[in-house]
Amino acid sequence: MFNAHSNHWKDVSLKQPCHTVLVSRCSRIARFLLVMLLPLAPFTFATAMERQSTAKIKASVKQFLDDNIEVNTDSEISVKIGTIDPRLNLSRCSDPLEPFNKRTGDLSGNITVGVRCHTPKRWTIYVPVEINVYEHVIASARPLAKGQVITSQAIKTIKLRTSHKNVAYYKNPKYVVGMVASRNMGPGKVITPRLIQAPTLVKRGEAVILLAETPHLTVRMKGKAMQDGAMGELIKVRNISSNRVIEGTVAKTGVVEVTM
Repeated sequence: MFNAHSNHWKDVSLKQPCHTVLVSRCSRIARFLLVMLLPLAPFTFATAMERQSTAKIKASVKQFLDDNIEVNTDSEISVKIGTIDPRLNLSRCSDPLEPFNKRTGDLSGNITVGVRCHTPKRWTIYVPVEINVYEHVIASARPLAKGQVITSQAIKTIKLRTSHKNVAYYKNPKYVVGMVASRNMGPGKVITPRLIQAPTLVKRGEAVILLAETPHLTVRMKGKAMQDGAMGELIKVRNISSNRVIEGTVAKTGVVEVTM
């Protein structure tokens, strides 16, 4: 039995309804919890709301590309970084972002650059990047027929996107002028090694000069070409005086250098 006259205990059941007592106690508990958890509320709220800025991810990719793309003095580079979905819920990285790329060598064409975070949560995102390289290359200025000798007036320089091409091309006219078209070419055709060849300086069956030189002696003999030959090519020739077939290098029109 509760002592109704005690200073320490009171029989509140006779004075207040039961639900009123429970509400009063719950209110005191709620106030206590509020006071205890209030200092943690800003931290919890801020942590939940702090997401990694997509702008900073993009900036780290740009810096990575600036540091790793090799640019030639006669080349033009165009870089387009793909869009990052703004709905991505990546936690803000407390350490510097770590961009990377698994490709070795020059960065060009369509690639992806990864961005990693280690703390407080580990995550990785891959950002698409398009890198276009433009170079000035040699092309035909007018139609060229097969077998036609290429002159300086027959070529021009054009700007070509080379990052998506796996073929060779010429940038210096000196490697093209004087060559012969090995195929028909229309105007504006980029000239590649497969489209030109060195002119024939020695023709099969014609008379040639066989030239043999040493530091102290130069010997010239008559010969006969057994093969067609361009500058620098090794062909077979017949020595008229000895009737022997030997090999020599085409030096110029009608002249083949041989070893004594």
